Amino acid sequence: MQCRWATWREDVIAMDMGWNRLFEMGDSMVGFVVKTVYGTLMTPALVSNWLEEEDGKCKLCDDAPGTIKHILSGCRVALAQGRYRWRHDKVLKQTSEQVIYHCTKRVNKQSVGGAEAPKVINFVPSGKRPPATDSNRVNKKDTFGILNGANDWIVLTDIGKQLKFPPEIAITRQRPDLVLISRAIKRVLWWELTCPSEERIAEDHELKLDRYCPLKNECESNGWSCTNLAVEVGARGLVAESLGKAANMIGMKGRIIKKLVRDSGREAAHCSRWIYILSRKREWESRMI
Repeated sequence: MQCRWATWREDVIAMDMGWNRLFEMGDSMVGFVVKTVYGTLMTPALVSNWLEEEDGKCKLCDDAPGTIKHILSGCRVALAQGRYRWRHDKVLKQTSEQVIYHCTKRVNKQSVGGAEAPKVINFVPSGKRPPATDSNRVNKKDTFGILNGANDWIVLTDIGKQLKFPPEIAITRQRPDLVLISRAIKRVLWWELTCPSEERIAEDHELKLDRYCPLKNECESNGWSCTNLAVEVGARGLVAESLGKAANMIGMKGRIIKKLVRDSGREAAHCSRWIYILSRKREWESRMI
């Protein structure tokens, strides 16, 4: 039980557990994350090993073992009450805010189709090495991956199931969680976010990609360039490699990606902690996103 993390550790980004990060998280959150990863959190299934009066079942559905995996992502009652949706939307809000900032403050500031900036010639004194060329650095900073070539990107999010996919791109009832659109170059891409148990990250990734393949094909048949991406943030707060790769594809680099990963994982862990704390309470009060 305590070694199961080894089966999915290759699918997630290593969590930053430096001192600054630990102090920022606080004792209770650090304890929660560590215990969920190593399977030592007090759950009905675990307590039943030494208490005869504990049946080990989930206190919400009463028909499945109350393991941490079940409590955080597998209970049908919690799903029906919107507990997992609440966590999903909180993580989506955190992620989308950073993507929106990236698009509006960085990507949409790029010059498209304009005249090239004048080149500056730096003279090097005799006997000294020339410094690293700024042109290479600028090119790297100005590279926004598949968002290059347009500065009219808009971002749509499906928080609260309110997203309406633009009908000029495709007529569909499907609602990807995060949609980026440039009408200037007729390009659309989306992120479909999932907050599964870490054991299911790889499986859910493929399921989500397959789910949106028909929509991708329809967009392409209507003359749009389309990219279908699935990203996962684990219920224990560990972030899948897919989020870092998706962020890199839209031009996020270095510290920007690290912040996105850190904040998304922290939000997921914070919400999961409340889901765990209230796992013995049958009533679920809707929380504002």
